[in-house]
Amino acid sequence: MVAKPLRALLAVLAAAVLAIAPAQADPFFDDMILQSHGFGLEMVAVRLHAIEQFDPIPEGLDEVSEGFFEDDLPRFMGTLRAADPLVADGLAEALEAVEEGVEDGEVSMLALAYARAWQTVAYDVLVPASARTPAYWGAIAADLLLADGGVGEAMEEAIAEDEIWEYPGGWAALQRLEWIWAQLEPLANEEEASFGRQYLDILHELLPTAQIPDTFPANPEEAEAPAQSLVGVFESVVDASLYTGRDLGFLAGHLADLVAPACELYAAGDEELASETAFAVRPHYRKHLRRLLDLVAPEVHEVAGGILDELVAEEDERPEDLAGACRELHDALLEARAALGG
Repeated sequence: MVAKPLRALLAVLAAAVLAIAPAQADPFFDDMILQSHGFGLEMVAVRLHAIEQFDPIPEGLDEVSEGFFEDDLPRFMGTLRAADPLVADGLAEALEAVEEGVEDGEVSMLALAYARAWQTVAYDVLVPASARTPAYWGAIAADLLLADGGVGEAMEEAIAEDEIWEYPGGWAALQRLEWIWAQLEPLANEEEASFGRQYLDILHELLPTAQIPDTFPANPEEAEAPAQSLVGVFESVVDASLYTGRDLGFLAGHLADLVAPACELYAAGDEELASETAFAVRPHYRKHLRRLLDLVAPEVHEVAGGILDELVAEEDERPEDLAGACRELHDALLEARAALGG
């Protein structure tokens, strides 16, 4: 078991690591949409792995499977359908069968294997081998650690929001992180390898199995410090910046640049493809921009945050004029850039 003083030291190191200057590669800013595609595909596999751990299926696990269509597929389905409609339909149908099985309380191993096979094919379509660089895997690891559905957020949601079925997904994300670490560890020096192992061990201590624990830690952010620290290790190992919040003005401007072509897609009626941008942009806005903007430019945050929430909502809750809402979002992000000194 990892001692409390060591955890406190790791928390301090996490803050120090994230304060360093950006490294050579910058995968999120170089191609935020590609990284969002990859994370969506990774989360499909994470949810499947979590579901595989339960037989019979417990009541409540449908909160895991619902994420396929609410959170994961919207990140990449427009691009996948344009690139290979057969694969897009195959993956959607396979995941629908898994979701229905979870709702009915029984999912066959064949259905899970079928869905995994389609996920693998979709990954090959959307993220070619040439794009799977160390920096790419580092950014995927950062999302699996810190994004919604990842290790840190799963623990926080389970404790603070009583969303206990987030926990199995966090456990499954941690198993995928072990695989990524195994691929990248040969690039690490002795110190990086040692710290990386320590942070992973702390997280395994917090999420030892997919089963819901009898008691959770009192602190909902118990996993936050080791997760942040591990992102810092990945940054060093892959020589890449994996934290988009270092320059908030630049981030706001970059998000505005991403949103602009999506507005044209909305205007052309291609909502599925345009929505990929909203799903890619919103996590970075929420994690890094919303709180400060709510203090320094609350009217800007009200517009930008509100529209982003609407663009990723269920279809019947989205704005009627999607292109108009997107243009408002674009203008608000430009105002955010100015307010934040970008």
